[in-house]
Amino acid sequence: MDQHHAEENIQQLSALIQEMPDFICFKDGEGRWIQTNPFSLRLFQLEHISYQGKTDDELANCSPFYKDVLLNCVESDKKVWESKTVSREEAVIPQPDGLAKVFDFIKVPLFNHDGKRKGLIVIGRDITESKIAEKHTKHLAYHDELTGLPNRRHLYEVLTEELLQSSNMAILFLDLDRFKMINDSLGHLTGDLLLQKVSNRLEACATKGVVFRHSGDEFILLIPHTNEVEVKELAEKIIHQLNDPFDLEGHEIYISPSIGICLANHVGSNTSAQEFVKFADIAMYQAKREGKNTYRFYSETIKSKTPTSLEMETKLHKALERNEFILHYQPQIDLQSGKIYGIEALIRWNHPHLGFISPAEFIPLAEETGLIVPIGEWVLHTACKQTMKWQEKGFPPLVVSVNLSARQFYQPNLVEMVCEVLKETKLNPAYLELEITESVTMDVGRSIKILSDLKKLGVKISIDDFGTGYSSLAYLKKFPIDKLKIDQSFVRDCLKDASDATIVQTIISMAKNLHLRVIAEGVETQEQLLFLQEQLCHDAQGYFISKPLVFEDLEKMFPKIENTLAKYGISEQRNDQMWMEEALRIARQNFQDTIRLQQGMTFKYQEEDGQFIHTLADGELLYRMGLSPQTMFGKSLFDLFSYEKASEKLVYYKRAWAGENITYEGEINGIYYLAALRPITRGGQVVEVIASCVDITERKQLEEEVRESEERYRQLVENSPDAIVVHQNRDILYINRAGIKLLGAKSSKDILGKSFYEFIPKNDHIRLKERIHQVEQLGITLDPYMSKIIRLDLKCIDVETTAAPIHYQGLTATQKIIRDVTNFK
Repeated sequence: MDQHHAEENIQQLSALIQEMPDFICFKDGEGRWIQTNPFSLRLFQLEHISYQGKTDDELANCSPFYKDVLLNCVESDKKVWESKTVSREEAVIPQPDGLAKVFDFIKVPLFNHDGKRKGLIVIGRDITESKIAEKHTKHLAYHDELTGLPNRRHLYEVLTEELLQSSNMAILFLDLDRFKMINDSLGHLTGDLLLQKVSNRLEACATKGVVFRHSGDEFILLIPHTNEVEVKELAEKIIHQLNDPFDLEGHEIYISPSIGICLANHVGSNTSAQEFVKFADIAMYQAKREGKNTYRFYSETIKSKTPTSLEMETKLHKALERNEFILHYQPQIDLQSGKIYGIEALIRWNHPHLGFISPAEFIPLAEETGLIVPIGEWVLHTACKQTMKWQEKGFPPLVVSVNLSARQFYQPNLVEMVCEVLKETKLNPAYLELEITESVTMDVGRSIKILSDLKKLGVKISIDDFGTGYSSLAYLKKFPIDKLKIDQSFVRDCLKDASDATIVQTIISMAKNLHLRVIAEGVETQEQLLFLQEQLCHDAQGYFISKPLVFEDLEKMFPKIENTLAKYGISEQRNDQMWMEEALRIARQNFQDTIRLQQGMTFKYQEEDGQFIHTLADGELLYRMGLSPQTMFGKSLFDLFSYEKASEKLVYYKRAWAGENITYEGEINGIYYLAALRPITRGGQVVEVIASCVDITERKQLEEEVRESEERYRQLVENSPDAIVVHQNRDILYINRAGIKLLGAKSSKDILGKSFYEFIPKNDHIRLKERIHQVEQLGITLDPYMSKIIRLDLKCIDVETTAAPIHYQGLTATQKIIRDVTNFK
């Protein structure tokens, strides 16, 4: 590109970016600002500064308020140069009004053909509003909407950190006595008001700690750096404060709390947050058993009176030996078709004397004692075996879900055990789904390895109780999972609590964008079912659909369960329409994602009022050209490029609009590309043209290098002191200056086209023929050999010759390097 064209392109680009509400800056290979727009100057208060030719270091001195931000750019740019790849990063930019803006920056490094830095394109977009929305959503996820207190999810995260850092902290587990009676008799609005006022009093009492709403009328106070005496005083203060009457819209209400207290130094150092809360819960129930309106400290004595005693452990051991466990299966229905999609295997303990024992009682004990590993293996084997029997009976294949606890997940032979079970039961791995909780994702490296090995077996992986544990969204991208299971606590209150409704909607949307299936558990009402259908949740399970059943009963209930959607769901027509629209949305989104993520570029244009207007443009190549979707959308060629360049491209645009498939090469801002234009017709008329572009800059560079290499080679050959001759069979195709002189000619015209045999003594013709065969037919390079050559002046000279095969003008020929050695003999 000549200087005139380069300057013209820069002017065109400058005009495009002047009105853009984005940060756009072009820097040279030394980091000096070359060109930017008014928005960028205003952002850093550089409107009255001559910025061109200055580095970020120098501009930092011109704008003290933004000095730190600009200096950070120096380090950031350095990393981009070193990586030699397009980078994306967020930066917080302070504002004079005390607020701050968050920008999403894309940085594109450009290099010369020799790999030296050529320039840097920086594009930044203000994402402050989306960050505020994200923060609000996170607040909803971690705070109770009714009371404003941190919720249970927040509790477990904070408590886990506290247990790791401190051994002198405590929690108070508080439950309101007789709250249900108050709620039922005076109504939920009054009950909600009471909970709000209780929250206020608790916060006034716990000036040293944090108050969490655990669930319903349960509250937990986390008190750091404390001791038994302080906690006792606090518990007595809380009881005294809550015993004072509450004035609720004319009603004077009296309540009392039962409080369980657990001190960290009273339990093992390896106690988890869940176990710690459970111990406080046990103490709270002890307080209730002893008359309520009091408090009790957790101790081993209290623990011995609970189901987690040695006696229960012994019973649990024997239960496995005596086959006292059975499996119930809760069906999961597809909310699009109404068909049963899968079943979740749920363990039940039928003790011969105690009857059915709740999993909530024996599963924690099984975890604590390690019995969960053999019990879990029994569950997996039984579930796979019964599912296979189901298929053999002729029922449609169902995916069976089996829960893996954290202890099971980290057992050393998990993958081998699952593989062996699948082999023994002959169940197709595609019909087994393993459910893990979010807690196992905390050890990212170890978890990824285990999950990847399980996925190699062909099984499905789902995250159970999603949103209640280690809710870091980062692992969703890293882990090979197939499904998210929305925790029933969100589903239960989704129609009464706007926060829970928002969380359910967010999880469904997020899962779909990550191409994950999503299921809601705990569906207990028709209204919840309708809500989930409207949100286009994939699957659902819960007592409204069916309680967990033994296999025989599930077979009988199969038709009734699959009729749930038809009987209680939204109309079939409405349901089909919503899923059809969703399929169209996904197709469009996938198309957009494909375009955006491709290393090339895709654009479309239509004819409007005699001009070709771009209606879409995206792809990584677009940004490397210094353009963006916004700069191209709604613009014509002449809006984007110089008149000369636009006119050149217009020829191709017109031919494509006329119905011709066009392929052409072009260049924008130093980036060479190959474009394929394909017309889209309807009713015999072209309605739009879609174009796909790939970066051929590297190919162009290689071509240039080849041309340069060929030129260097040509100069080398032409100026070689040795004679170089190329002949195919006998016909001479090329000869250099030294060769012309060697053969006694005046120019190449005297030689080219002649037979090489003319310059060889007749007694050497047979030997020459053999050598030509070896070189041109067999591809052999001959060692130097001595021979004679007869010049045009008939003078005979002695020469040393090297012969090798060469491709010349599409032919396999012989290249000879000939040196006159007459004077050396």
